[in-house]
Amino acid sequence: MSSFIGAVYNYTKISCSQDIASFTIVGNDSGFNGAKPGEIIKLLMGNSDSGPVFNPIIILDEIDKINKNSNFNIESTLLSILDKRSSEKFKDNFFNVPVNASTINYIATANDECKIPDNIKSRFKIYYISKYEDDELLKVVIPNVYNELLEEYNAGVIPSKLPEPVKEYILYMIESNPRLIKSEIEKLISYNYIDNYFIVPVEIKIPG
Repeated sequence: MSSFIGAVYNYTKISCSQDIASFTIVGNDSGFNGAKPGEIIKLLMGNSDSGPVFNPIIILDEIDKINKNSNFNIESTLLSILDKRSSEKFKDNFFNVPVNASTINYIATANDECKIPDNIKSRFKIYYISKYEDDELLKVVIPNVYNELLEEYNAGVIPSKLPEPVKEYILYMIESNPRLIKSEIEKLISYNYIDNYFIVPVEIKIPG
């Protein structure tokens, strides 16, 4: 998505299912040992390739899994940065200088809309994405994930395409959960790849 809209180097993903401290987003006070800026100001500052960035992207992954009982509850932090008016005068705790962070684009994902706090949900437009069919996983999703992994390995180290039996094996192992595709492919690369071929474990019998 970020590549499509031209923000390849200017996005970050925050996993809301983990206990993320608010200073991860808004930085530490510079007086603390090991203090550093938060993700918002780092995104706006950009990097050596992009320079300052006007409209970076923050992906709030699994926002429905925010743990309200955690000592690191980030709900109040999210409410503040998602509000256009307050984010126009955003202050990172490290620099303590007003910065306009209202141009940041936020994209949130969730599995259960009912578990998203209402005050946070009201700040988003909601789009419903239907579950992948098995045929889509086989023909589109699994090959695309594999193509992304190809870039992480040296050319010729693993085959350029996944054989059909291997794709069917991956589909069987993930039980229709696309999040598991990458880890299953990496397992095959690590343990079941011999002499330019992927070996499907013989003890696993794929129904059908």
